[in-house]
Amino acid sequence: MTYTAHDIAILFNANIIGCSSARVHNILPIEKATENCLTFLANEKYLSFCATTNANVILISSKLFHKIIPSFHKTYIVVEDAYIALQQLLQLVQQQRTIEYNIHSLSCIEHNTMIDKNVGIDAFVYIGSDSMIAEYSHIGSHTHIGKNVIIGRNCRIYSGVHIYDNVVIGNNCIIHSGVVLGSDGFGFTKQNDGTYLKVPHFGNIIIGNDVEIGSNTTIDRATLGSTIIDNGVKLDNLIHIAHNVVIGENTVIAAQTGISGSTIIGKNCMIGGQVGFVGHISVADGSKINGKSGVTKSIKIPNMTWDGNPVQPFHKLKRQQILMKQLIEKY
Repeated sequence: MTYTAHDIAILFNANIIGCSSARVHNILPIEKATENCLTFLANEKYLSFCATTNANVILISSKLFHKIIPSFHKTYIVVEDAYIALQQLLQLVQQQRTIEYNIHSLSCIEHNTMIDKNVGIDAFVYIGSDSMIAEYSHIGSHTHIGKNVIIGRNCRIYSGVHIYDNVVIGNNCIIHSGVVLGSDGFGFTKQNDGTYLKVPHFGNIIIGNDVEIGSNTTIDRATLGSTIIDNGVKLDNLIHIAHNVVIGENTVIAAQTGISGSTIIGKNCMIGGQVGFVGHISVADGSKINGKSGVTKSIKIPNMTWDGNPVQPFHKLKRQQILMKQLIEKY
């Protein structure tokens, strides 16, 4: 990549302090940047690096620019929020990378499968019959796609993904290596003789638009109906989502979280790592659940922060902890 400070400033309608023709060939953190690099400053904790960084162009939040002494040897691009501007710039750089849209001769595509133009399919990919893949999507090597699968436009499926039959994936989705979509849910009925009878699963998974699923995450298909991951959901690595779960739009979930069957999680929720959910409960929109919490009953009040095992409102938990500390110190 090669940009001038002027090119970048135009993207954000930003002010330039310094040389507008300064060129950058890379983007690096402020403490590791080298010459001819762009870096960014969005956190006050890194202010000291502003004077010592080797980067020649600094993308800086306006609230921090007034706290530094500008150097004559550096160029500053002043934006409202440097972190958000950086993400937008990185997305632009990614979009400009060339992707080869062709079908490798060592892939296997069964009959009645429809593949749009400008689709990339790497070696050793298997795609079952009656599936559909829309334009500008790319399927990495050693990925298995079952029958009657629909993959939308501009999706990136990395290598080693397993997608079972009847899964539906929307547009602009990213699915990382090791993901399994559509495996059976953990459903068994105990019989009189003590053995377990497997519950058949005839449902599927529906994934909305702009969803990202991290490595080694597994999502089970529904027993009947659909497991639903709504638009804009972001899932970290190593998450398990059981059968018939519904996750509302723009919810984000950190690693090692487990969600039991038929649980409904609302919109715009933020869920920390290693959170456990029992089955058949619901979580209100806008809920924030801190890491390692245990959710054992429905959360009905929206836009609150929860913590503990079992969870309770965060402010109540902190109050209990303070009172307990005072009690211990007293006795």
